[in-house]
Amino acid sequence: MPSRVSGVVLFSSFVTPPHPALAPFRFAAIAPVILAVRALRRTRLLVPGWATTEMRTAKTMTWRRVNSRALATRARAALDVDARRLLAECQARLMYLASTNDEIIAWRNLQQVLLHAPQTEVAEIEGPHLALFTNPEQSAARIAGFLRRLPCASSAV
Repeated sequence: MPSRVSGVVLFSSFVTPPHPALAPFRFAAIAPVILAVRALRRTRLLVPGWATTEMRTAKTMTWRRVNSRALATRARAALDVDARRLLAECQARLMYLASTNDEIIAWRNLQQVLLHAPQTEVAEIEGPHLALFTNPEQSAARIAGFLRRLPCASSAV
């Protein structure tokens, strides 16, 4: 029930396609193409210093659990999204967590969020796209701080 939602945390989010130039190529987001892209992206994990052992393990587990067909479906949905109206109508307090070195979700996506919901609180987390995982202490501190500033949910019940 939206009226009972006190706050929403967005993390590396977007309200329109995160890479607008790719939207016309939505048709190409199919399992074989995604499989090839995944294989290419995995090579970075082999570069010393790029990823921790924990990150490599987590990525491997994710790739085993989420197949290329599911990722292709998600990619097509992302290239088709338009949540600007919903964001503008959102009555809950908003916080946008942005990874400082996000190579997947560009800063222009944050600007789109702020354009449609200028009251959004912005917090940065040091790290790459998966900074919630790679920097859990800072992530938890930012989220906990936001939650502490929300009106007490029990008073609305």
